[in-house]
Amino acid sequence: MKVTISLEGIWTMLQSLSLSSRNKEWLAARLIESCAEDARVKQEKMVAETLGSAYFETKQAIAAGQTMPNAYDLLDEI
Repeated sequence: MKVTISLEGIWTMLQSLSLSSRNKEWLAARLIESCAEDARVKQEKMVAETLGSAYFETKQAIAAGQTMPNAYDLLDEI
């Protein structure tokens, strides 16, 4: 069962609980960890997609007989 609740509702519910400072810090740490994990997963997905498409395009270029620059050539352009 999926339940939708507003952030304001969650905040009101949390305020109604008698949480110690230690419990509040624990909860805050779990929320921050969750955000960091979400950001890490998103970044890993982006890197995988980018590298995957670059690899595919490189294979196509080589199959078409195009000469690909090496790393030294790319660094010289910088």
